[in-house]
Amino acid sequence: MIKLGDILREIIEEKDDRCLRIARRKYDKPSAYRSGAIVRCRQGKIWKGIKEVTQNDTIEDIANAFVNSEIGKKYSKYDCKSVTRAFVKWAADNGIETKVITFAPPSAKFIKQNPKFKGKSGEGDGHIMPIVNDQAIDFTIRQFGINRPYQNPLITPLNNIKSVYSKFGYYTDAPEWFNGGKSYWDRSIK
Repeated sequence: MIKLGDILREIIEEKDDRCLRIARRKYDKPSAYRSGAIVRCRQGKIWKGIKEVTQNDTIEDIANAFVNSEIGKKYSKYDCKSVTRAFVKWAADNGIETKVITFAPPSAKFIKQNPKFKGKSGEGDGHIMPIVNDQAIDFTIRQFGINRPYQNPLITPLNNIKSVYSKFGYYTDAPEWFNGGKSYWDRSIK
């Protein structure tokens, strides 16, 4: 029989196990609901079928786990900045290291020749997406007119990024205001 003192001690110490990680994903803030769910999970009463993702899973499995998560479902209609922010938070909660890559907006010359890529601003917009295991995951590629659903993100190895995204006008300009005149920026987020 599990004693109340043991349960409280476990919750206070918050050992980082599968149940705690799942509860953190399902409940944003510490609460009695979250604590109770952790206890029921550790007793084997709930969340038996939930698969956890790790850094070692395939990039497709990681992307699918995000898309099918509660937070992923919530952000299916959002822009690249919002989805990337949500993914980075979700990945951190799951112990998955991420970086992001941000592109400077396309050049005015490119936008004039390709007006379909003018973006929300009408002058060409920057783009941002998460990187896991040296592969960029673009959940919002549809904003470029590509018929690809959110549930099937474009996954691009970093060594192919320039060849893929230059088609959308990225790497065509290096404005001085953007990271000292570079056309892209990639960094870890901490």
